[in-house]
Amino acid sequence: MATISVDLSGTSTYECLSSRLIDDVENSDFFLVSQQVLSSVSPTRRWILRDQILTNELRSMRSSYEVLSSSILEDLKKAYKFGSMAWESSADYSLEGHVHQYSHLSVTPTIKRSDYDAGKISALATFTINGRKSVLYCPKIGIYNLPSPYIGQLKFLGTSTLPAIDEMAENFDGWVYPDGREISREIFVDAFNAFGEDYGSGDGVKTFNIPALSSFFKPIVLTSDAD
Repeated sequence: MATISVDLSGTSTYECLSSRLIDDVENSDFFLVSQQVLSSVSPTRRWILRDQILTNELRSMRSSYEVLSSSILEDLKKAYKFGSMAWESSADYSLEGHVHQYSHLSVTPTIKRSDYDAGKISALATFTINGRKSVLYCPKIGIYNLPSPYIGQLKFLGTSTLPAIDEMAENFDGWVYPDGREISREIFVDAFNAFGEDYGSGDGVKTFNIPALSSFFKPIVLTSDAD
């Protein structure tokens, strides 16, 4: 069997383990790595090619430090199921004992103390930052309720139909059409005290009539020379 003499250069394995530091390794450095000839095929697979039995054996192959470290990292990530921030921006994570260059922010309130004392300002929330409390204010919110309707008040609605109103129903809201109908004197005492029998005495004993409004609006036909 013929042999060829080759001069090898580089760092031996035992020297790497004893004297080389990680900072001394360059991305361009090469290593001998035991790898499968075909990485996508099972290492125990055998097949026949041109009367030769081939196996997917492991061989010492040349690999750069960059490829080797990436391969080891991927194997560790799969084995231990963890992610890596190795190639992420340093702004996306923080180290123990890190220091940030924070910007200084100053906020000047524009609320007058006299407005707060007068009840024109309300406090929304209190923020506590490093033991220091800051209160967020806003103009006082007023809650207004519509005044209760009074007897005889008119309410105008635009509608194409007039649904029937039963003043004796459980869900009756107190509003009826001004159609002169008879209603109970005992149930609608306030209405009877307001109208009496001025618009009709009903049956004269138990009922009375509410006002009837007809021809309430009188439309005017405008002419071309009208102002």
